[in-house]
Amino acid sequence: MLVQIKNRIMELQAKQNVIARRPQLNKLEVFKLLEEFETDGKITATDFCDRHHMTHSSFYYWLKRYRNRHVDSSASKGFVPLMVKTKSFLSTSSPGYLFAEVNGIRLYQVVPAEYLKALVS
Repeated sequence: MLVQIKNRIMELQAKQNVIARRPQLNKLEVFKLLEEFETDGKITATDFCDRHHMTHSSFYYWLKRYRNRHVDSSASKGFVPLMVKTKSFLSTSSPGYLFAEVNGIRLYQVVPAEYLKALVS
């Protein structure tokens, strides 16, 4: 049992040495490897990292960059264009237009807010 633990420790140290000595890959090389990873579908992230001497954090960092490489960077995030119609939505020109209903009372024309408040109380 003690021998197995020592062997495992030696394996992990050797693996760390290999990771530290691995030449740094450029962006295109990493993207090519990740393209193979995405198309393969059978290999796990852990196996990929072990095979290419890459840490998990580096793997997920590059995977995110790989998947977002076609995102338009000029588009602002969180905002969408909004088209405002010039015609008022309160147009009462259509017959049967219901403006408000308060306590069962239906109003078919625009009334002041004070009037609605009086109906509620």
